[in-house]
Amino acid sequence: MIDLSALSFDGSRRGDVAETFLANIPAGLTSRQSLFGVLSRELLFPEYFGHNWDALSDCRRDLSWIRERRVIVSHEDLPVLPEKGDRLSISTSSRIV
Repeated sequence: MIDLSALSFDGSRRGDVAETFLANIPAGLTSRQSLFGVLSRELLFPEYFGHNWDALSDCRRDLSWIRERRVIVSHEDLPVLPEKGDRLSISTSSRIV
């Protein structure tokens, strides 16, 4: 896994990493529900998170419950979502997250 804690969004080095919130998304996710569950846990989503693409879009645009101003979501790999309709979902997910 790459240590992103000392990088800013543009890739430059940062001296102070205390203001960075890092969410790690593990490899091997095989369903939308497992992806939503991990994102909910890692990004500390509120209880009202609806575990669907629209709710993910809404929550990731807010993140007011996270104190740090910089939020990095690190994916170990792309989720393996077997359903045919999830090809579109992967595209949507990459734009959202």
